[in-house]
Amino acid sequence: IAERTSDFKQQRAVVARMHAPLQRLLSIFKSPLAQGEWGNLRSIELQKTNLRAFVQHHIKHSIDGTENVSHQFRLSEGGPVFAWVDPILLTTIFSNLIENAVKYSVPAEAVIDISVSAQSPWAILRIENPCACSLGPDGEKLLEKGYRGGNSGNSSGTGLGLYLVQKLTVDMGGAVK
Repeated sequence: IAERTSDFKQQRAVVARMHAPLQRLLSIFKSPLAQGEWGNLRSIELQKTNLRAFVQHHIKHSIDGTENVSHQFRLSEGGPVFAWVDPILLTTIFSNLIENAVKYSVPAEAVIDISVSAQSPWAILRIENPCACSLGPDGEKLLEKGYRGGNSGNSSGTGLGLYLVQKLTVDMGGAVK
């Protein structure tokens, strides 16, 4: 950081932007990740989970955290949708998706649409946000480890969020599209 600038105020701003992603990384490394680059920390424990109830709970938790009060979350209507997932891993997946949707929504107080549906044999969780970005060639790279999209600018992040979404989803037998 000192090499980037000698201005103390700018250094503090850089450290402040790094704090949240670093805290998230720490929680990821402490979390019970499935088999992977960090070794066998824990086996995947699939449980029949009502995805709609899971999403409702986590949306409320996000709003109660008041970190992103300018955003509204809109969950599609419908009945329960069940899937066999590891709730701990799904929490990491959902948190990363919501964080990205919030971070890259334009305008900043945009509505983030979330839908939960079943299309046998799959349960589908879709998160959509208005974004002033064009994925272009970045689209395929977004799931690569360490890649940050061209529209990430000065926003905080490590380039691991969507990579983890992809990895953990595949580890549980799902797919990211």
